[in-house]
Amino acid sequence: MIQPSDLRAGNFILTSNGIKEVCGFQKGKHVSAIYFTDGTSLGSHMCSGVQISTEILEKCGFEKQSEHIFISPNLSFRLWGFSWTMQHYIIGVSNWVDITHVSVKYLHQIQNIMYSLTAEELKYNP
Repeated sequence: MIQPSDLRAGNFILTSNGIKEVCGFQKGKHVSAIYFTDGTSLGSHMCSGVQISTEILEKCGFEKQSEHIFISPNLSFRLWGFSWTMQHYIIGVSNWVDITHVSVKYLHQIQNIMYSLTAEELKYNP
């Protein structure tokens, strides 16, 4: 289950029909609905985050620099991720002055961090 409060329009999440792009959501008293760009909707209890993997990072434009380090040159911040368990990533964001490390596990988390820092969308190309 994913919390709608963790999402924004443009995020990609996992449904039983694959990875879909969120265009909106509605929080209800007992069930929250998530709306997708393909015109469908589901209850938030039927959705989850897209777990980060090498394949997912590459579909977002990351270039594999070494076994566990990925660079995304298309963003105004340098971004790298590495994993010891391949299920948990640390993202380091550097603007060449400050370096910030954030623990992430899902694609929408990376999307939200990058949008907050750069006002640029991290694209996912299925």
